[in-house]
Amino acid sequence: MPILSLSRRSSLLLPVLLAACGDKPRRTDFPRFNYDFYTKFQLNVRTVDIETRFVPAKDKYDVAYLSPADPIAAVRQIGEDRVKALGNTNRAVFAVVDATLTQRGDVVRGALEATLELYSDANVSQGYVQARAERKHTGDVDDLRGTLYDMVAAMKDDLNLELEHQIRSKMKSWLIEGVNATPEKVDSAPLTAPGRR
Repeated sequence: MPILSLSRRSSLLLPVLLAACGDKPRRTDFPRFNYDFYTKFQLNVRTVDIETRFVPAKDKYDVAYLSPADPIAAVRQIGEDRVKALGNTNRAVFAVVDATLTQRGDVVRGALEATLELYSDANVSQGYVQARAERKHTGDVDDLRGTLYDMVAAMKDDLNLELEHQIRSKMKSWLIEGVNATPEKVDSAPLTAPGRR
């Protein structure tokens, strides 16, 4: 029986080729997140600052860089798209506090967190809300990029809903409602000359 010999290059590629044979097709379509259809939080402030206070650990467990959807950008987009300034005084600060994606063995964890703070022109705190969302995936991961994308998508939806709940319950007096509402129709009535009925 003839003995087959592999070149050094072929032997290095063999594990990759064997792994690819059993894998499911990897996803390549990762739509951009969109908040255009959500109601805006129209605050009675002059400015809204968006800040990133989270610093990634960048250790061997950090896999955020592999995600097709940057978790920091996903949280920032909520603030940029939904929190609007509609006043003449005061300011708001929307901050990314956590945007973690880690993998330890067969466990992938994610966490997103944001805060919204209100300040007077004298820089005195006027209000504060905090929202957090977490997800965990346990088991084999055939497509890590797809798994990370799905986790970020689910967490940003949870964070978005929790943030809305917090703002509407704790910052209600700062919300300017009905600015974009359609005016109600006024019933017309014939005018009469002065002094006549």
